Order: sequence, then structure tokens, then C-alpha cells
Amino acid sequence: MLLFSISLRIVKTKTPNPFVSAVSKPINCPSVEYGWASPHVPFAQRAYLLRTGDRTTGIDCQASPLCGFIKTMATFPTLRTDRLLLRQFQLSDATDVQRLAGVKEVAADTFLPHPYPDGTAEQWITSQQQDFEAGTLVNFAIVLPTDHVLIGSIGLAIAAEHQHARMSYWLGVPYWNHGYATEVVNAVLAYGFNQRHLHRIYAPHFLNNPASGRVLQKVGMTYEGRMREQYMRFGQYVDVELYGILEQEFHRR
Repeated sequence: MLLFSISLRIVKTKTPNPFVSAVSKPINCPSVEYGWASPHVPFAQRAYLLRTGDRTTGIDCQASPLCGFIKTMATFPTLRTDRLLLRQFQLSDATDVQRLAGVKEVAADTFLPHPYPDGTAEQWITSQQQDFEAGTLVNFAIVLPTDHVLIGSIGLAIAAEHQHARMSYWLGVPYWNHGYATEVVNAVLAYGFNQRHLHRIYAPHFLNNPASGRVLQKVGMTYEGRMREQYMRFGQYVDVELYGILEQEFHRR
């Protein structure tokens, strides 16, 4: 069971961050007056300012209780479903990532490389914390908690200025057709809307992967159309199906 994945690494450009004031002070921490304790302030704004040190007030960071709040929000989350644990990737997962993601059946419906080069998994895992702190990516390892076996990955690539995210996932072949995909997609939608306060989450998948489309329908996402021959994969053009859901639709399910 797979969902279309655009890339292994988010490439960030040098465009100015829209959340940073032109008169920000690098040693300070935000105050209550600027609404930082409000859940309506996007997580990406808090994470960006924490990572870069840019601030919008004159309050000393060590003296402000909100600094603890921001640091807590920048800690990688752990999610649980009835049968699964979603946690941060660790370097010790690299061997399993290469083994599971390197299978051609998995690569065929994603943009995962095939063959999967040595060292790629380590580089991908290492890059994720920086992207998480920048507010552009949260990527979970999907684990069977009873024996701590890694079975796949699911993540959100976040465009904070638009309050939306692209969801993608993959599962190792032995774990297809067990209902795991529906569990983790539901969990990550709830995380995206309830904790990251996103407005919209969308998920593309290749046309030749209808199983992913059925998962997205089950969780209440709306079919939004087809992009014909959008990408080239293994020497052939592939169509992409697109599903999406808005925050209010998610809470009305």
C-alpha cells in the first residue's frame, strides 16, 4: 500500500520568511501581547523563530515562560493508533528503510529511488530534524509497537504561508492489505488539523495505484481530479489522482 511521494528531501530557497518582522531582535523571545500562546498562531511560525532566533519583542528569552512553550512545540511528536506507533525516524532505522523502500513494487508507485543506493536512507533520516524545525516537514516512522518493527513512513510537507500540506506515505510490501494505511492516514490528518492547525491537506497518488485512492476515500477525502501524464516514472508517463480535505470537513466526518 503506497501513496505518491514527491521527494526524499525538501529543498528550501532563500526567499524571506513571511513571519519575521523587519525589526526582529535575535536574542529575544515573543510575548503574550503578540499572541504566541494562541493555537491560531501557526506552528511553522513558532518553529521558524525558534530555529533562527528571530523574535518580535524585547523580552529576554530566558525570562519568558513562553520560551518553554515554544521549545515544547518544537519537540517531535509521537502518535498512537489502535495498532501502530508513529514516531521520529532514527539512524538505526536506515537498514530497514533501505530494505523496505528498495523493493520495486514500493518504488513503482512513489518517487523513491530504485535501486535504493547505500547511504541514501541515512542522509534522508538526518535531514528530517532540520526540516521539522523549519516547519516544512514532519515525517513519521510507522512502527509495530509490540516488537518495534518499522513497516513504513508517512509525512506532511507543509506550506505554512498557505496553511496546507501534502501528505505522502509508503508501507513495506509485507504490510499491505492489513488496514494499516487507513489507521495512519487518519492519525496524521488529526495531527495536521488539531495540532498544526492546517486549513487543508491534500494527497496525490499515481493512477496505477488505486488502493491508495480507496484509503483516501475511506478517511473522507474528496476526489479533486486527475493530472494527465504529469510525471515520468520508469520511462513511462503516469497520471496523478488528487484528493483533498479541509479542516471543517475533517471535523464534520
